[in-house]
Amino acid sequence: MEIGRQIERLIGALDMKKVEFAKRLEIDQSYVTKLISSGNTPSDRLIRSICREFNVNEEWLRTGEGEMFRIDPEYDETAVYASELLLEKDNPFYDLIIEIMHTYYDLDPKSQEVIKNSIVKLVENLKKREG
Repeated sequence: MEIGRQIERLIGALDMKKVEFAKRLEIDQSYVTKLISSGNTPSDRLIRSICREFNVNEEWLRTGEGEMFRIDPEYDETAVYASELLLEKDNPFYDLIIEIMHTYYDLDPKSQEVIKNSIVKLVENLKKREG
């Protein structure tokens, strides 16, 4: 499977425009369009950047096999749930989830870390209540 097609699917799953995708990777939008339309393979560096920036499973990006997004074992259940929600465009919370993700990725790394730590604490508290 061509990586360009995978990139196109990823952009769709992220509900992004090519220009926004390119901006996040600090590349030109015309290059993203070229990758999608020409079937050219991006550099390994760009592939790693895509995977890092959007939490993409590299095997999926290169071959189309496996899950689109990496699942962190520490957040396995949450990641699967979030991934399922994002793939259901008729979900009434879809737009809200996308906006939360966009807002999060627009934050500086320190602010992102604060949010991650808060979510971890929230999950721990919820598990204590259940148990």
